[in-house]
Amino acid sequence: MWIDSRELRGGDPLWPVIQKAIEDASAYAVVVSTHALESKWVGKELRHALEVQKQRGKDKFRVIVLSLDNANLGVLENFFDEEPIFVPVSSAPGGIDAAVHPILVALGKREPGNVAPTPQPKAEPLEELVLELSDLRFHEQGGVRRPACNSAPPP
Repeated sequence: MWIDSRELRGGDPLWPVIQKAIEDASAYAVVVSTHALESKWVGKELRHALEVQKQRGKDKFRVIVLSLDNANLGVLENFFDEEPIFVPVSSAPGGIDAAVHPILVALGKREPGNVAPTPQPKAEPLEELVLELSDLRFHEQGGVRRPACNSAPPP
């Protein structure tokens, strides 16, 4: 796995390093999001990855489209001969975990099977906290005036 922020330093020639990383990879994943659709780099990298795929063949170099929060391909659709099948990825809690199996299937590392995604618990408060405040008063100490009260647990 190659991640540009870990491999590049200020002053490095950007495009040749990215090109080499794509060429040295066994697969390429593009995350389609609203930000990706506005990025010239995403299109440039995707175009190069698809060129590598044409040279090696689809079985030897997979190009996987990850759709973040139901983003559509938009202008990137023009890069593909046929519209690819997306792997949906959610930015909600547990979204990445739920996408791991389909990504591994797309990479050919797992059999498709009918493996349901692991259900993720909905983020909800465990308890509702209710305080009943009574006997509101102010007290002064060292020239600082502070509120005070009594609290009792809810009935």
